[in-house]
Amino acid sequence: ELDDSLGGAHYGVAFLLLKRGDVQQATEHLRAFLARPPKGPDAERWVRHAEAALKDIKSSPAPESL
Repeated sequence: ELDDSLGGAHYGVAFLLLKRGDVQQATEHLRAFLARPPKGPDAERWVRHAEAALKDIKSSPAPESL
């Protein structure tokens, strides 16, 4: 389990899940990250990256079922 106050954990797990192909779980972690974004000088970079990833997920075709 992740501590909801640790946005970086959600961010990291989301991109690991994307690499594994688990789009649904990755989406949930990206949303959790964006719900409580980090503060600081580099935060906007990570927020934009997470938003872009969600946009890409939404615009990608759904995988075909076998």
